[in-house]
Amino acid sequence: MYVVGPRRLQNELIVSFLERETGIGCEGIADLHDIPAGNKGPSRLTRLILWDCLGKGPGDL
Repeated sequence: MYVVGPRRLQNELIVSFLERETGIGCEGIADLHDIPAGNKGPSRLTRLILWDCLGKGPGDL
């Protein structure tokens, strides 16, 4: 799971909470482009991305 956005402290707090409450590994990153490319094989993983989009529009994706 990735928490993406420029508010580093806020996002790290969210990451900490999500990891503690769900047991799922999370990572806070600043930009959507920093998410590693996925596997294209039959065992590809699904990713959940939480994007802090305050002040952004669909064109920013």
